[in-house]
Amino acid sequence: MAPCTVLDWDHEFPFDRYDELNDRAGDHKQLPEGCLARVVGGVESGAQIIEVWEFNEHAKRFSERNTPLIDELRIPPPSRVSAVEATIFQARHTNQSDRPTRRPPPTIGIGPLSLI
Repeated sequence: MAPCTVLDWDHEFPFDRYDELNDRAGDHKQLPEGCLARVVGGVESGAQIIEVWEFNEHAKRFSERNTPLIDELRIPPPSRVSAVEATIFQARHTNQSDRPTRRPPPTIGIGPLSLI
């Protein structure tokens, strides 16, 4: 089973500072060690980030490594953080550019998050 971290912001989310965080941490060009997948998207109320990890220890190290930079960039804490054990995790490899393309959230959602 893959451990997942789900972070929800119920307020405006600074995507520009989040992009800077990932640029400086080097996490836009490739996923951090142990991270199997990351989904980031805007939702009507703010933003949601879902990360799937190989082991909980990877998520913990990632968090500890990035906390000082998160503080420096003044990225607000999420409104909610949930831990989920995925019983099924499937992904398809795609050939995308080095940097993800951000799309604005849809005006009418079909689920709890918007995928980029």
